[in-house]
Amino acid sequence: MKLKNFILGDIRTNSYVIYSEDLLIRDAIIIDIGQHPIKLIDFLENENLLPKKLFLTHTHFDHIAGLPLLLKRYKDIKVYVHKEEFKGFFSSKHNLSYLIGDDGFCLKEDIGFDYEFVCDGDLVEFLDTKIEIFFVPGHSPGSISYRVEDMFFSGDVLFKGSIGRTDFFHSDYDVLCSSLKKIDRVIKNGYKIYPGHGFPTNIEKERNLNLSFIKAISQ
Repeated sequence: MKLKNFILGDIRTNSYVIYSEDLLIRDAIIIDIGQHPIKLIDFLENENLLPKKLFLTHTHFDHIAGLPLLLKRYKDIKVYVHKEEFKGFFSSKHNLSYLIGDDGFCLKEDIGFDYEFVCDGDLVEFLDTKIEIFFVPGHSPGSISYRVEDMFFSGDVLFKGSIGRTDFFHSDYDVLCSSLKKIDRVIKNGYKIYPGHGFPTNIEKERNLNLSFIKAISQ
């Protein structure tokens, strides 16, 4: 699999495009879709890629704000999300966009899109691989991480050198610690971790250098 990362919006959210190395296979998937995804969509069109699935780690606005534009161009794309995150599509409080002022960000009620709720342990097929679902709440009630081969997409739960924020109304530090312990158990050495913000990392570095992560998994 090939991976292309796009850093989108004012909060610099990582949005990832995953696709086959085989030039004859042009299906793709996307993980999170940040604000102003013009460059991402241009890349898809220039590479003649057709995004079939969008996997959301959670529905804070900086991870879903590009969805209306994506749906306008690719109306048949299927969205995968945890059921606890669904309200974030339509509530500026739950997607936290109310914090940036004005009316925040919400999808229009009549937008209409194909979606599927995913749960811990689910496997979703894409080409010749299966995408593994990990339920990792704490930063948000329905945060999800995804494993695609040896790539682990941690969302806003684990970052290079830090962990997810828990100072929001629906966050919970103790729950986040449990999720981080889970990640520590399931990620194999050698897996690359791709977070929702910042640079890629691996579990070995975080076990040795990330003091917040070390503290969380020691509780």
